[in-house]
Amino acid sequence: MKASKSLPAILSTVLMFGSAISAATAETIGENLYKQHCATCHAIAKDALGRNGPSLYGIVGKSAGQMGSFLYSAEFKKGLEGKIWTEDLLDAWLANPQKIASGSYMMYRQDDLSVRKAIINYLKTIQ
Repeated sequence: MKASKSLPAILSTVLMFGSAISAATAETIGENLYKQHCATCHAIAKDALGRNGPSLYGIVGKSAGQMGSFLYSAEFKKGLEGKIWTEDLLDAWLANPQKIASGSYMMYRQDDLSVRKAIINYLKTIQ
């Protein structure tokens, strides 16, 4: 019987040995995780309308709260006013959005660093 590896173990391997694994494979993993964890609420297409959350097309490097015509909560605006979606801010947001903007609508939390990093790396490719 083969031992199966958990997704975090696979992602850790990808992150540790990234140079040995093609960028396309890492992007595919990030895309799959995005679809599993984010796509229900967030579109990824350039001109997509917001769903429960705004489209995440080109989010890395953008001002928080500036994605299209999405109506952000007052709590989101207060917690993220003047901030740019850097990798570090996205990581903190995915880890605990309520810590960044208490009372905002996003309730999703991701405790696994390797999952957050894979999703963020995928988002960086969507420009």
